[in-house]
Amino acid sequence: MTTKQENLRIAQAYVDSVNAHDLTAMGQYLADDLEVEVATGAHCPMTKPQFLTYNGNYINAFPDMRFDITFTVSEGALIVLHWHASGTHTETLTSPKGGIIVPTGRKATARGCSTFEIQDDKITRAWIIWDMATLLAQLGLLPTI
Repeated sequence: MTTKQENLRIAQAYVDSVNAHDLTAMGQYLADDLEVEVATGAHCPMTKPQFLTYNGNYINAFPDMRFDITFTVSEGALIVLHWHASGTHTETLTSPKGGIIVPTGRKATARGCSTFEIQDDKITRAWIIWDMATLLAQLGLLPTI
């Protein structure tokens, strides 16, 4: 298997672990010295434990959350995943800065893009950009335009 194929496999396995809501499995694909930047006002950069907490907060708040990959791009050690996420907000969501969003019971979707740098079969860096404003509007927390 080529490095490109192996990197794609690792990225897909990571997404599969997110969809399984398995934080332990997620952690197996992340390097111990992981750095993550999320373009949504989250505390950045995040470390591996902070990123697992971040993911866990969304998994808790959206217990039926699912990510579907719409396309991928691979270049060397970089994998870009464009995705569509969906879920129902049935539990409290805690933000990285400690803010609380009480359950709304609403279904919501979001689109985004995750770029992973993979070295030695682990995700070492991640840059995540997603449409939080649309998510918040669907939850009734922002005015719709």
